[in-house]
Amino acid sequence: MHIPILLITIFGAIGCARPDYADTWPDRLSLSAGPQPGYGIKQVVEKQAPETLIADDGSVCRVSPERFSRAREKRWISCHWNLPA
Repeated sequence: MHIPILLITIFGAIGCARPDYADTWPDRLSLSAGPQPGYGIKQVVEKQAPETLIADDGSVCRVSPERFSRAREKRWISCHWNLPA
């Protein structure tokens, strides 16, 4: 009886976890849960004038001045996110 509840809890936690990714190189394997580039919808945690938005995973999005002024911290926006410089 308690097994299905336990399995639902485990799979629910796995489904909500941040996706990790791996980069393979000829001589090593690099694992990271840091900034993940590419198009996506992410939560903005910081704004750096005049054009940079920073997501919760550390990736950055450079936007127009108009979009920068409309963006708010703690809001979710779609963007082509990049690795921080």
